[in-house]
Amino acid sequence: SRIFQARAGLSDVVAGFGEVEYGLMRFHQRPSAFECPTTNASSSSGGWQGAGASPCGGGFSGGDVLVGFSPENEYDLLEWMDNSTNYPGSTNPPAALDIELRGSGTTPIAGALGDARTYLNGVRAVDPASSCRPYGVILITDGAETCGGSPTTAARQLRTAGYPVNVIGFATPDPTGRANLDAIASNGGTGSALFADDATALSAA
Repeated sequence: SRIFQARAGLSDVVAGFGEVEYGLMRFHQRPSAFECPTTNASSSSGGWQGAGASPCGGGFSGGDVLVGFSPENEYDLLEWMDNSTNYPGSTNPPAALDIELRGSGTTPIAGALGDARTYLNGVRAVDPASSCRPYGVILITDGAETCGGSPTTAARQLRTAGYPVNVIGFATPDPTGRANLDAIASNGGTGSALFADDATALSAA
């Protein structure tokens, strides 16, 4: 599946570029009783449920910080990408204890970028090395904005705040979708999006 390939590509990056400090966000999902993933993105996946449709109320119009910046957070990052719930024992984890990226729900790109800016502002405000430490955003998505926001505006606000927005379109063959991702990257100050269709290409991008 695309989410399996995405997790594999991201894991390679975290494991291979340890001198770079990453945080991890996802589009907002609420905890739910564990269900095996299906091909229906509107259904819950594992222990998480995303928004079913626009306008994505109830908090679903933004993003969740899963792992914050810290010097030794590689293990925490990789737990979300290791194809395991990371719950001890053979039983399915209770709600909120499925530690794995899941593909469920809509893609509130603008809201997630806005939440990333809020998070980054908070981190940079208490960083004694903020004047010489570069911060940025890497957006990886296989879809278009589905919650009514303006991703180009959100990307431009991030760039203005000092956070360039790099965009990777993952398994996005649609020309219109690719053009939209290029526009996000352009407004985010990085020129154009990169595109990948498998784990190896994603890692390279």
